[in-house]
Amino acid sequence: ATSNIIWIWISISINTRKVEELVAILHNICMLLIFIYITTLLIVNCMFTGSTSSSMSLNTKDATILLLKKQIRECFDCWTEAWNNGDIDGYLDGYLDSPETRYVSGKKVIRGKQNIAEQFKARGSPKGILSLTEFEVELMMAAEAEAGSDSSCRDALCFGQYKLIDGDENHFGCFTVHLRQVLQEEEENEGGGGGVYRWKMVSDHSS
Repeated sequence: ATSNIIWIWISISINTRKVEELVAILHNICMLLIFIYITTLLIVNCMFTGSTSSSMSLNTKDATILLLKKQIRECFDCWTEAWNNGDIDGYLDGYLDSPETRYVSGKKVIRGKQNIAEQFKARGSPKGILSLTEFEVELMMAAEAEAGSDSSCRDALCFGQYKLIDGDENHFGCFTVHLRQVLQEEEENEGGGGGVYRWKMVSDHSS
């Protein structure tokens, strides 16, 4: 009887150890599955966050480009309107007040806004109705802007065709204009502080 009891106790001990080993194995498997699950969630979250951030950056850049092109077109519309209203000073306001500003027409090159103004005013008041077509803008973005870390743009190249109707005479041609954003002080600001960036022509080539 005593030997039977001993064998029963040994059997129970062996089975208990097997159960404990099985429990330990199941525990390790559960921990591994939890680790895989958490790791997967983190990877997916990082991918989603990165994709969202990239998309937002792209959308911001696209919006900035559209805004800049809209501003440039509005400048040309303003200068064209000034011409059509016979406002030579309003038209010349589009040129940067600098001795380096360049105007090219035919085989003639004129440098400096003052000389450009004298050339235009020598012809008298603007005549005819001026209109622009096939208008294109190429923004000269900085390297940082191309990489998406900056949205600044200080220069732009503009191409288009012009049509000037003056009575029975019609003049057609093309133009290539280099624009630059320059900081100008606002006269209306009290104390003379502050200013705004405005697009100005630094090179105007018409043919």
